[in-house]
Amino acid sequence: MTLVMGIIWIYLYSFLIVWWTYAITMAYNLRFSLLPMILFPFGIMMRDLKKLDDMRVCIKVFGKYCSD
Repeated sequence: MTLVMGIIWIYLYSFLIVWWTYAITMAYNLRFSLLPMILFPFGIMMRDLKKLDDMRVCIKVFGKYCSD
């Protein structure tokens, strides 16, 4: 059941991303290759920045409680 729900979630999320990209591209009369090259890497960068902040918090906690 979990696998099926995961597949459905990925399908729906992918569908929304493609649909939104198509709508924005058509609304602003852009080339179809332009928006994914700018928007998707920006989204990945934002996700990685969140992970970097989480890593900083972990380093601070481990440095406080597990010092050498």
